[in-house]
Amino acid sequence: MAGRIVESPEFPLTAVDRWLADMERRYRLAGYSERAVRQAAFHLADATGDDPRVERAMAGWAAAPRDRMSDCHACEINTQGRHRARKGQDAEAIEIWQPVLAGTSFPSTRSSGG
Repeated sequence: MAGRIVESPEFPLTAVDRWLADMERRYRLAGYSERAVRQAAFHLADATGDDPRVERAMAGWAAAPRDRMSDCHACEINTQGRHRARKGQDAEAIEIWQPVLAGTSFPSTRSSGG
């Protein structure tokens, strides 16, 4: 949603940044990791072309533990690899996609809680 919301001119970036801050606060209060919040921050930074912010968000996304609010692991890998491929970083994209390309299955964290 964070990446798509910037396509609507009625939502200024400052409002989206406040939304992300509120999302982070709510997730923390509910006991969830920052993983989904950092993924949302990645989508926003990617949509706005803020490469330094993209890299910070990706690092935070990867560092945060998976929990039931995390996107499925294969979906995350797809997004991260696609980002690297769009940047012309093909070797990095292939490395990120390797578990999916190799047919490794990932457990669903949504139902198992992590």
